[in-house]
Amino acid sequence: MHTQHIVYKKVGDLEISLTVFLPEDAKNLQVLLHLHGEGGLFSGNRAICAPHLLRSVTKYHFALVTADYRLAPQVNILNINLDVEDCIEFIRDSEVSYISRHNSLSLILTVTTGSRQGAGKPWRHRHQAPRRLR
Repeated sequence: MHTQHIVYKKVGDLEISLTVFLPEDAKNLQVLLHLHGEGGLFSGNRAICAPHLLRSVTKYHFALVTADYRLAPQVNILNINLDVEDCIEFIRDSEVSYISRHNSLSLILTVTTGSRQGAGKPWRHRHQAPRRLR
């Protein structure tokens, strides 16, 4: 699996980053944006990613993007939401620079949060219907 760390946003001196995970034979990939959900919006970072999700990159052949965002209570929910929206726009506009330089990328984008029961409720966006995973 290939990985790349990319700064997608700067707020003052703070750099907010994402990590891209790609299968070895990365071609025509869909993107899954995973937002850490451990501790709600109060703690955690993009390194918190369930092992089964990382394994599924190769098994189901997609690009996984894990992203940081500013946390509460240092910022309010509107700023957190803005970080998530900026991350989605970065992925769309840049097609995640690493992927666009080396592969072709499907414009399908699915956003999920956390990996526990009830995950995925706060942000869910699909540019078009994703293909069914095998």
